[in-house]
Amino acid sequence: MPKLQSVLKLTERILDFLGDAGAFIARLMLVLMTGLVVVDVVARYAFNSPLGFAGEYVMYLMVGVTLIGAGWVLREKGNISVDIVVRLLPLRAHAWLLAATDVLSIFLVALLLIPVIKLTGQSFASQSISVTPMSTPLGIVQLILPIGFGLLLLEFLRVATISIRAAICFGKIKQDTEKETPVEAEGL
Repeated sequence: MPKLQSVLKLTERILDFLGDAGAFIARLMLVLMTGLVVVDVVARYAFNSPLGFAGEYVMYLMVGVTLIGAGWVLREKGNISVDIVVRLLPLRAHAWLLAATDVLSIFLVALLLIPVIKLTGQSFASQSISVTPMSTPLGIVQLILPIGFGLLLLEFLRVATISIRAAICFGKIKQDTEKETPVEAEGL
């Protein structure tokens, strides 16, 4: 059992590192995107010479910020959720619904990840380029997709493990924690 605990702690540290790295990369992309827009606006209105590539790269960076940062946002519980109906459920049902939605999310992200990996591979194999004047190699840009979905999948696996454990161990949760979600009540 101690060996399993050390493996779980190592896995947790690796997932934390990957999530933090994703968040750091997303922040860098956001700064780069902001700087690119500012430079393009100044070039356009001050010098009447806009950057021809700014729109294309801002679009790539916007997708990158969203996907690369999604796993970290999930870990930090930064997602927007509408839970007015869910909060009306008994605590046990709430715990199982949370676990079920986490498992469903794993399947949905995995379902998206498979064709995205194929698309990226095909772009590299065919050496696809964008149809813009910059002729950007699409395989390199599309690497954002499997990396982002992969990070999100790993985080959903962690979250689902926690929520399933909380739902299974529900009998240990005291009923005086009605205001907490099952995961918060479990202290996970």
